[in-house]
Amino acid sequence: MVSERPDGRYAVIDGQHRMTALRKMGYKYARCSVVHGWTVQEEAMSFTHQHDNTTRLTARDRFKSGVIAEEKTTTEINHVVMKNGYSADGCGHGTRIEAVATLERIKQLYGLDVLDRVLGVTSFTWPGNKKAVSREMMVALAELLSRFRLPDAEVQATSANAQGLAVMVSSSEHHPTCFERHSIRREKCRRTRLTEELQ
Repeated sequence: MVSERPDGRYAVIDGQHRMTALRKMGYKYARCSVVHGWTVQEEAMSFTHQHDNTTRLTARDRFKSGVIAEEKTTTEINHVVMKNGYSADGCGHGTRIEAVATLERIKQLYGLDVLDRVLGVTSFTWPGNKKAVSREMMVALAELLSRFRLPDAEVQATSANAQGLAVMVSSSEHHPTCFERHSIRREKCRRTRLTEELQ
């Protein structure tokens, strides 16, 4: 099945593997069903629903299709993922999250707020580390963050200066969490090591 685009090109909705095989065998033409006037979102929805009854789609295929089709849940998850500097649909910039089904599961079990906090913690603590967004790590953090609510004060790390790690807190009566204390200690240890190496 192909969809005729306004510019005269055709988008293959179903039959990518057959098309590739026919090309390798030297065929230039093949029979197909042609649909006209579909938007990219309608093509993506058709792709998703056609494959529900045949070959099982990967979680990434379903997620990417949901983003293109602008499905509400997938769009919300993708927004949170991108906001925290990650990519889940394979098209964005940032560290790629392989465990796409886990993102959907966390949202379903704990809500979008917990998913946002999980990705916020991983991006702050282990920036660029793919293991930080593995299935096991995200599930464990989601369970932890859903059971033990961190203080409502929103903590944002700023760039470290000569005196140490600066932390901005939106509440004046804020006591540092274990996470914050650990981050500050880690930064001070790193600075001490660097100073000793330079001497």
